[in-house]
Amino acid sequence: FAAPLALGISGEREYFEIKTTEEMPLDEMKERLNAILPRGLKICAVTEGGKSFNDIESARYEAWIEGKNAADWNKFFSADSIPTEKKTKRGMETVDLKTEILGWDAKDVEDGLSLTLHLPCGNRKNLSPLLVIKTFAPEEEAFYTVVRKEFFDEQRSRF
Repeated sequence: FAAPLALGISGEREYFEIKTTEEMPLDEMKERLNAILPRGLKICAVTEGGKSFNDIESARYEAWIEGKNAADWNKFFSADSIPTEKKTKRGMETVDLKTEILGWDAKDVEDGLSLTLHLPCGNRKNLSPLLVIKTFAPEEEAFYTVVRKEFFDEQRSRF
């Protein structure tokens, strides 16, 4: 699987690679996979090898955060720096979200904030949208949803 999702994040346009022991038409492979998947999961496309998962550099996420609004986000992001603790393979590390977030858009919606985040997501660098949300809305009772929508390569072309 390309960039496995953390618990609590759903995904659209997710990628995985399989190797088969025999040749099979791509349409047949798609049909056979869909026949055995649990309800709610669906293979939309099957292609022969293309880009390597190592080419993934970033991803776009859409989040909804209850009780927050665009003014809250704009105030949060207007700070000179946004330091937070991030767990890495080497232990805890302080990162500045202000320099890590590649792009964002905040809009007020019914009952909360719609937040689009473009974040590093790859083998070389990764930033969890959950870390961003929990830094922005640290209240334990904060309710949110997060969906990874798509991946991008180094040139920010859709993967």
